[in-house]
Amino acid sequence: MADWSRALAVGGLMARGEKGFTLVETVVALAIGAGVLSVLVKDFAGNWQGADRARSSALALSIAKSQFALAGLETPLADGQTFSGREGGVGWTLHVRRRPAPDGDMAPPAYWLDFEAAWSGGLPVPRRSLHLRSLKIGAAS
Repeated sequence: MADWSRALAVGGLMARGEKGFTLVETVVALAIGAGVLSVLVKDFAGNWQGADRARSSALALSIAKSQFALAGLETPLADGQTFSGREGGVGWTLHVRRRPAPDGDMAPPAYWLDFEAAWSGGLPVPRRSLHLRSLKIGAAS
């Protein structure tokens, strides 16, 4: 039994009764720790990018909602109008097109509102965009 413990000690493994870690055990523990840390960092970065994309998408939807609500309030809607702006890193454009009315239709005019927004999506997705369309009834003439 003495030869076995001496062979383990000579081979780099610790014999019974000795305290501490060998160099191999320390290197293996550091490698495992580095692997776990790299997975955690990658996961955290992915979650951060996802939250940023969600924030930008919510901002674009909020701008669209407000522009649809404001269309026709300050100035009457007219065919060919274009409104645009930039808010919080989101560039947007609102195009107004009159919807053709059937012959003999006495209804007030209707307008298609086409909203387009674009913003930077970060490294994995360089550019993101949103396109929405709504129909709005104009003032009777």
